[in-house]
Amino acid sequence: MNGVYCSSRPMRVGAATPRKSSGYQQSQGGYASNGTSAHQSDRDSTNTTIFVGGLDPNVTDEDLKQPFSQYGEIVSVKIPVGKGCGFVMFANRNNAEEALQKLNGTVIGKQTVRLSWGRNPANKQSRADYGYQWSGAYYGGSFMMVMDMLCPHLMTQALS
Repeated sequence: MNGVYCSSRPMRVGAATPRKSSGYQQSQGGYASNGTSAHQSDRDSTNTTIFVGGLDPNVTDEDLKQPFSQYGEIVSVKIPVGKGCGFVMFANRNNAEEALQKLNGTVIGKQTVRLSWGRNPANKQSRADYGYQWSGAYYGGSFMMVMDMLCPHLMTQALS
């Protein structure tokens, strides 16, 4: 349903994130004790992409690259326009791990950033493959209830 129009605006759909880390780790997500998110990307030894959240909107690609480059060779830096985040891809997993550990919670630009593993482009999975796992007990089903109220025609279409 990501990108499907509701009224005149495209929806942005993603998994919910807990407001505060409680230092636990779940098999389906959650947070590891170091505060980084615990997802499938964590266990993928070929993934070298770091997600940078809470990014200052005035930070440029070069501004983002600078603090990360001290940890190793950077393959690419991307900052999606208007999203408040960025992605840094390293050439080497060990360098990426060190950068993630050392730079998580530091200030880049004028804001403190939170780092976690991004998706590995080599293992990119179609969003359709994920199904509607977020409609179950893990998210309490409240998302589905809200979507049904806002766009009932889309929910009927999505669940059929």
